[in-house]
Amino acid sequence: MKDENGWKDEFRNSLKSSRDLSHFFGGDEDSFKLSKSYPLFLPKTYAQKIKSAESPLGKQFLPSKIEDEEEIQNKGSIDPIGDQEFQKVPQLIHRYKNRALFTPTTKCPIICRYCFRKNELNQKLPLFKPKFDEVIKYLRQHEEVEEIIFTGGDPLILSDNQIQEYLEKFAELKSIKYIRFHTRTPIILPSRITQNFCNLIKKARNHFKKVSIALHSNHREEIDHEVEKAILKLKETKATLLSQTVLLKGVNDNVKALKNLFL
Repeated sequence: MKDENGWKDEFRNSLKSSRDLSHFFGGDEDSFKLSKSYPLFLPKTYAQKIKSAESPLGKQFLPSKIEDEEEIQNKGSIDPIGDQEFQKVPQLIHRYKNRALFTPTTKCPIICRYCFRKNELNQKLPLFKPKFDEVIKYLRQHEEVEEIIFTGGDPLILSDNQIQEYLEKFAELKSIKYIRFHTRTPIILPSRITQNFCNLIKKARNHFKKVSIALHSNHREEIDHEVEKAILKLKETKATLLSQTVLLKGVNDNVKALKNLFL
């Protein structure tokens, strides 16, 4: 692992343009043409794992010409999972009775080409407007909410201080008993899992009945030695570790790929 701030340097130095991709992978910029409506963000440390544009990782993170095709752009819903429908106040989605999604950031450690929030994250929507006082006020009025699920964006892109402040505020509410993080960061930037962050999670376990961390990974090629070390560090916090996988055509839509990932 790198030092406590090493992950921030990796994050800042990510590939962000067609020119960056052509310099990194070789070839001309036209081979990596970006959609006008969907940007690129790819950490170099992760890009080193991508074997080709048609590989399981390439299909997830490198731009494709179909992203600009009109017939694709005009299909599907702008808000496919109803985030805006169930937004109660900025930063809070209350879809199910006893739990709510908390969206403290629009930033992610990487931009997935398949993201179901791609429309929302690239617009200045009220959903992501920082009004944390309204979140706390709503939760005080809705004590049926027992679990807060940190999502985004990716909550682990927040600083340790920001995460700690949010956790301390939620801990003041007696109705909040469970905390869950949904994140891709340990898979994409394993250096983010610092000892300070792990200590923060250990401390949070003293204030809630359960703290869970759901790790998002879609293919075995994403998991190398550094990722394994990050997961072991998270395991030492005694937080409940969960996994999340999106079924993707041409990436993991077969028994062999899923078996290799899950086992």
